[in-house]
Amino acid sequence: ALPIWQLDEPPATARGGGTPWTGGATTASGHELDIVGARFKKISSVVRSDEAMVTGSEEDMLAVQVELAAIGVVRSLSEAIFSSLPASDDTSEIAGLPYFLGAGSPQDVRYDAGRGIMGGLAEVLARCHPSDGDFGAEADVIVASGRTVWRLCHELETRGLVPDFRFSALTGKRQLHFRGVPILGGRVAEPAGANTTEAWALKIGGPSAVRMLHVGGEPEEFGIRKEPATTMATIDVNGEATSATRGIEVFGVYSLLVPEPESVARLRGIPAGDPFSQP
Repeated sequence: ALPIWQLDEPPATARGGGTPWTGGATTASGHELDIVGARFKKISSVVRSDEAMVTGSEEDMLAVQVELAAIGVVRSLSEAIFSSLPASDDTSEIAGLPYFLGAGSPQDVRYDAGRGIMGGLAEVLARCHPSDGDFGAEADVIVASGRTVWRLCHELETRGLVPDFRFSALTGKRQLHFRGVPILGGRVAEPAGANTTEAWALKIGGPSAVRMLHVGGEPEEFGIRKEPATTMATIDVNGEATSATRGIEVFGVYSLLVPEPESVARLRGIPAGDPFSQP
């Protein structure tokens, strides 16, 4: 559900170094950019190519595997957004939403069985209030798993309330709403065997919106690029490749932008079990 913003790719000379960004500092016009260190990360998969895989039809083996690789990149990106928590944004892993909460952040809310799912979601909606130019703003979406939706519907019906399903212009279909905010399914943290899940309140429009940035590629394809690649398996004493594999690299160079801490809020520790038997 995050907006996708395309950035112009800097020249190759900008990749090797640069001056780290410093708050409040100014630099000369035309200063080179640095996308290697913090923030921008590459998610990549290489599909092996040979003549036997290509038949010229629309569904030959190579085309199918490239499409599957593109799906894998999007799935990995989705996992990273909601689950990645590296020690710093200089590591090889993309910094996901949990990275922007910080230890003891008021935006990180713990589920309380006494208040229930309605009380918890109401709090994260209240805490997601970025400035948007000092006029105030509210969360645009709640991202959660189907287990959270199940629990919310059960709690509403138990209190004699009808779950609010209505058309959402954001998705073009009927969605469950809570306090006027649509609840969208997402790849939130819900490890296999774990008994809890989580939900996020996000601001995805306006100056304070949470955004995915990418370098190159088509915006409607999440910035995915497909380029020929050659992988050398071994090199002899003369520095020449003794074996190599031709293929197509399917990749994207991404960064997650959270302009203000108040642009996100998380409700964690939500029971993931059957709400009829696990209160």
